[in-house]
Amino acid sequence: MLTRMGWYPVVALTALAFGFFFATQLRSQLIPPSNQVARNQALVGTVQRLERDNAGSRSRVAQLRSEIASLENDAAQRSDSSRRLVDEVADLRAHAGLTRLHGPGETVVVGNGKPSPSAPGGTAYVVDFQDVQDVVNLLYQGGAEAVAVNHRRVSPATRIQGSGGAVVIDQGPPLQARRAREPG
Repeated sequence: MLTRMGWYPVVALTALAFGFFFATQLRSQLIPPSNQVARNQALVGTVQRLERDNAGSRSRVAQLRSEIASLENDAAQRSDSSRRLVDEVADLRAHAGLTRLHGPGETVVVGNGKPSPSAPGGTAYVVDFQDVQDVVNLLYQGGAEAVAVNHRRVSPATRIQGSGGAVVIDQGPPLQARRAREPG
């Protein structure tokens, strides 16, 4: 006969076996086969919906990347255009005589000559605007970067005009030629 102590392991093993048996039965009865199919179909539907959402998101990401590339290209072209415009403005400022130049320069003195009795009208010795304009044009043709007449900067687009002995540069005050110095 089994003693009292000997029954405890048998009762414990029997209770354990019945526990496993009931747990298995309970688990198999909690989700009936018809519910398993519905559950599987719901999971499949969820996966398909997530895959569609992901595909839509991938498509949107590709579209946004394309837009970014286009915007970056436009910005680069604007940057190149801006750089070209800045260079062009600097070139125009130089041609208009608006930039400062440094370095050695040449001085040309143009003055009235002595009156000649053989000159018709008696004014052939006076420097006029055409003489100043000719000297300025010759300087530019010779490679001058800048020309100034009586400290007034002129450019190839400067208008030089006058009458008699007066020279007017770009509607500024008239400049008068000085008389030639007597050698002495």
